[in-house]
Amino acid sequence: MPTIKEVHAHLDKEDPFTQREKKGLGKRNMAFIRNLQISRRLTKQEAIDLYAKKNLESKEALKQLAVQARKDVENRYPRHAVFQVATTSKFEKPVVKTAKTRKQTAKQKLNAWKKEEKEKMKEYFSSEKYKRQSSYERIKTAHKMYPDASLYELRKGVNSIQAQKYRLNHGLSGEYTGRIKDGGKTIK
Repeated sequence: MPTIKEVHAHLDKEDPFTQREKKGLGKRNMAFIRNLQISRRLTKQEAIDLYAKKNLESKEALKQLAVQARKDVENRYPRHAVFQVATTSKFEKPVVKTAKTRKQTAKQKLNAWKKEEKEKMKEYFSSEKYKRQSSYERIKTAHKMYPDASLYELRKGVNSIQAQKYRLNHGLSGEYTGRIKDGGKTIK
């Protein structure tokens, strides 16, 4: 199956553009006219006439024609087919290795983020600046009940929509999955 470039080259040999047409149209419009020739099975002159007619009609009509021609050409000559290599074996081992390393790096990033959040919590509870805030006591009692929650989750409410979005953005599940202390008991 020939590629689109080969088809364009073949049309350039059979029915080339004149120097005047090359200067007037430019490379982009010449490629568009070749695509019209391929998609509608027209001669070069018929394609130029169709292009001129749509251009005089409106910019929207010309855009529609360009979209139709491009879709027809892409359906006939898909780009991905050019890059496919015909082999009998598939390369599964490197893909599996990269997937494992991606999972490991994601896990390391998540652990680093959790460690950073714990540092923020320590700083929040040890700082005199935050002890004067009205929400300090509420956050402190919530921290006793939800020890694994981040400062953001405690501020917004552990089961709030904002906290769920926050957990999802950081690669966790939407629901709170940490420890819950009810009275003296730890519930998982």
